[in-house]
Amino acid sequence: MNFFSADKKALHDQYEQLRRQKNALNFKFDSIDFDKRTGKAGKLRVSLERCTCGEFWKRRKPCKHMYRLATDLGLFELDAEKIEVALKNTPHHNLYGCEFSIRALPPKNFVVVDFEKANLLSDSICQVGLVVVKNNRVTEKKSFLIRPPYKNFSATKIHGIKFSEVKNKPNFKSAWSKLIKYFHDQTIAAFALPHDLRYLFATLDRYKLPHPKFKAFDVQANVYTCLKNEPAFEGANHLPLATVAEKFGLEHDAHDALSDAFVTAQIQIHLSKNFPQENSTIYYSNAAAVAEGFVDNEISTEVVVDYCKRLLKNKNSLDYVRFLRKIKQAESKRGIFREKSDPLERIL
Repeated sequence: MNFFSADKKALHDQYEQLRRQKNALNFKFDSIDFDKRTGKAGKLRVSLERCTCGEFWKRRKPCKHMYRLATDLGLFELDAEKIEVALKNTPHHNLYGCEFSIRALPPKNFVVVDFEKANLLSDSICQVGLVVVKNNRVTEKKSFLIRPPYKNFSATKIHGIKFSEVKNKPNFKSAWSKLIKYFHDQTIAAFALPHDLRYLFATLDRYKLPHPKFKAFDVQANVYTCLKNEPAFEGANHLPLATVAEKFGLEHDAHDALSDAFVTAQIQIHLSKNFPQENSTIYYSNAAAVAEGFVDNEISTEVVVDYCKRLLKNKNSLDYVRFLRKIKQAESKRGIFREKSDPLERIL
């Protein structure tokens, strides 16, 4: 299949594909065969039709490596500014399990999470790092080793965890009873949030566990928002955590989940204290969280109206009815009677 023909523009305009284009900006090949139109990077083999990375074989859509190859061959354009504008203006229903995003000030109370995986598969979590922050102070640090459903530990060379170290540890389903309190009804933070959300939701789905209700924001995005004009942080939206930690002068054991989470917490605390008016992207994990945020005046009527109109436009009338029901349930829980749902229905 020619993913880069003229009739595939709609594919490349999708939010998830724009994210992959953004990630492609920072990728480089070891070599490119311009005649065969293929590229190599380590063990990775890429063509315009397929890639050997797990992302492509899972979704069967162009990955960041394919976008980089198409750009280097002159068949596609990767423009950082255009991608950022498109990301901001593209509705992204169901982004890694989250329904849509809004802009809100960074909170003082949150839980930083980081996952390490055994291999390329999203549901191969082998370590969870958690750091609780209250009133911009770290109050708790936890690390859990998890037995993934795979013996393939190809990522050991990255984080040092071997299957022998986790074979007698609980699997994610068993550990979830201890983990859920750090997620449900919490505000979650992570560095490069979409990746961690993908791992979380993929693992929950594997074990048929219900998705918790939470809000979450991306610390990497906040670094870029707050420090993009600082020379030392040029291109901060693509900098890995280890590089940002070094620039902040923080001790960091890269790819240890607890160390990654603790450093991320320290970075966000610094940003919250020194850039209190900068906005953060808040992702809501499900319709229930969106409804409750709306009833609690955390989400504006305009944003929810736009969300509902998108549901109706996409012929998701049943989802729209369910969403209104969740708003009424949230009102009932707070002793409010149709204060928000009635005006919303009139508007729509």
